[in-house]
Amino acid sequence: MVTVLNISYTKNFTTGIGTTRYLKEPNRTAKLASSKPFNTYASNVDSLRGAENGTTAGWLISGFSGGSLVAGKVISWATAKKILTKVAGPVAVVSNTWALSQWFYYYNKIEKSWSSLKK
Repeated sequence: MVTVLNISYTKNFTTGIGTTRYLKEPNRTAKLASSKPFNTYASNVDSLRGAENGTTAGWLISGFSGGSLVAGKVISWATAKKILTKVAGPVAVVSNTWALSQWFYYYNKIEKSWSSLKK
């Protein structure tokens, strides 16, 4: 899902500039040496990837969102669980609760850290 949603970052150590991508928003850049918001965003992206790896969290989220997540919207766990129960069924919710809760937690942190990056 991280790749599908276009959530990523790159670091160019030659120029000292980091570039962030978030959904369909324009890319944002920051100086690597002095940007705490960039480092926070990068850390959150890595954590989100970790929550997806080895679980079906990405697949389940993709199934109910249809790729329609929107920049600036924080997803509540109650909303996610309600939609997920309808699409994936109760077994998927129970067996993947931890992975899904981690995914939503880090997705929301990414949204907040994206907002703190300068345009």
